[in-house]
Amino acid sequence: MQHLTKSVLIVDNNRISSHTIYDLLKNESAFSVHSPVYTAKDALAALKSHVFDLVIIDNNLHDFNIFILIRLARRINSKAKFIVIVTDDTPYVLKNIINMGIDGIINKFGKIDTIRTIAKLVMSGYNCFPGTARVTTETKLTERELQILNYIYKGMSNKEIGEKLFISPKTVSVHRHNILSKMGAKNTFDLIRSNTSNSPHEESS
Repeated sequence: MQHLTKSVLIVDNNRISSHTIYDLLKNESAFSVHSPVYTAKDALAALKSHVFDLVIIDNNLHDFNIFILIRLARRINSKAKFIVIVTDDTPYVLKNIINMGIDGIINKFGKIDTIRTIAKLVMSGYNCFPGTARVTTETKLTERELQILNYIYKGMSNKEIGEKLFISPKTVSVHRHNILSKMGAKNTFDLIRSNTSNSPHEESS
């Protein structure tokens, strides 16, 4: 089921950045990317005429408040996932955006090509906020390690993770050791503490 092509809408009034993201994603077999739209009005029209799996929205649209736009978009398609592009990633701004219930954030002035990784992770059920995004793009975790990391953050044991993924607890233990090594954590407690201190998502409950 994860191999099905996901339909993507890009909403960004900056034509250069919107087409950069479009070009990055259109070459990915996992995505079917709609031509970028540049206004909230066009975004809502596109959402009414097509069912999108993922909507990538710039936080600085000139013609509409992004909070209201996402609320309206959810009324049209409650199952879509949302990634917000920001130019200001201070804790206050991030917390307000995360509180909208979005699924991922990317900094426009960062490594924009990480949008491919973040989009794939979001469509696989992960939340990608600055703390978790750094982990996944800089430490080079494998897809299996990312799955296990997600369950570790939920406090699951090796046995419970193994049952979820249909692998042995011993195999989970090996993956857990590799994750700790790649992330520079001494133990699982250190790993979870690092995540909660770096990710604004954990502070916004």
